[in-house]
Amino acid sequence: MFYRIKKSSNFYNKENEDPNENYHQKFPTNNHHQFLTKEKRALRNISNFANLNKNLMNKTLNQNQTFNQKQSHPFFHKKNPDQLMNKNIGLKRKGQDEFSSSSSSEESSLSEYESQTNSNLISEIESSIGEETESELGIDTESEEKEESGHTINLQEENTTEEDEKEKKLENENEQEQENESDKILDINYRHKKDLLFVTEYSEEIFENYRKRETRHLPSPTYLEDKQKNLKSLQRKILVNWMNDVCQELNLHSETYYLSINYLDRFLTKQKCPGGYLQLVAVTCIFIASKYEEIYPPEIEVLSKDTKNFCKPNQILRCETLILNCLQFQCTVVTPKQFLRWYLRAASSSIKVMLIANYLLELQSLEYAFLNFKPSMIAASCVAAARWILNDQNNNNKKHWWDKTMEHYTGYLDSELKECISFLIQAFKNAPNSQYRSSYEKYGDENLRQVSKLKIKGDFLKN
Repeated sequence: MFYRIKKSSNFYNKENEDPNENYHQKFPTNNHHQFLTKEKRALRNISNFANLNKNLMNKTLNQNQTFNQKQSHPFFHKKNPDQLMNKNIGLKRKGQDEFSSSSSSEESSLSEYESQTNSNLISEIESSIGEETESELGIDTESEEKEESGHTINLQEENTTEEDEKEKKLENENEQEQENESDKILDINYRHKKDLLFVTEYSEEIFENYRKRETRHLPSPTYLEDKQKNLKSLQRKILVNWMNDVCQELNLHSETYYLSINYLDRFLTKQKCPGGYLQLVAVTCIFIASKYEEIYPPEIEVLSKDTKNFCKPNQILRCETLILNCLQFQCTVVTPKQFLRWYLRAASSSIKVMLIANYLLELQSLEYAFLNFKPSMIAASCVAAARWILNDQNNNNKKHWWDKTMEHYTGYLDSELKECISFLIQAFKNAPNSQYRSSYEKYGDENLRQVSKLKIKGDFLKN
């Protein structure tokens, strides 16, 4: 392997080369290091790897030996306290006489005896002084310990009671603030002024424009009785449920789903369609809406596979031109999803309220009766119904599901939304027993808090 790389390199282009020569001799010296290519530098390092490894092992062994030698030295051993008390340790030098050594040993023994006697006398004096002081003053150590322990327990109890009182005061203050805030109109754009995506400077004007334009591109609420007499509301429900499944499989946004339903209903209000072509119309509506909303829309072949090749790509393209001509290329439509985001922000809702409202919005798309309501009314009633359902789960029937901030930003009173809310709650109750369970199974997932599996206890109309 090394010989092949050596031959292909540009540094050695000699005609007469011996293949049996040592490979390490072919590399230049350190002076020519800058002329080496990256491959040859790597190969040189690989060839010297064994020697480097040996040197490292030898260094580590030498270090361990020196460390063990140091530990074996007598200086590192622990010393007895008797040795430390002896002042003559380490004072012997070369050339001392035997007499000096014997005299030093005798002096050391005398010093040890004196130190022992002094220590015993000191301990006896301290014990006698301690007993006299305690007896004279009449101090009971046990009683003091008991009093201190009781004092600490009382302090702990007082601290716990004070903390409980503080928590109760804070809860009462929060409840009073919520009651006062329900009477006030809050500024929902205050928290998002620094975020450019919310466009807080123009958000109110944008939604006012939505309210003006929401009635321009609405389907007829009676197109099944007027134009499509052969179709029934059940067939539309089956078709919309299938569209929801397709959008979930292709991971499309919810805006594409609601846009495709709007295109379907608007097309059916203007053009007669037999039952055999409904699936083709639904697929093309999803295709147009995905082009309008998605960054990467699905291909026609993928959509035709979702229909089990019943709708071919050429048929989808022809149907696309037909639908766009029928709609007069007016694809910018106001949907309930656009209002729902604004109203959830106005309600300052939690994650659970947001999930329940989105689930109710998908349930209403299946029902033909909800075409009688405006998109803004549907979105407002979804938020109100979600708040009522959450209060029902927490047994907080006293709290009202509507306030003045919602009235200000939605433009609806609570009396105007009761009919739509009652329909939504009824759809919520009927969803587990229905055959068309695409949205029910979607929101029954643990990641979405299993919102569809909640059970309603009370009755909305009685409240």
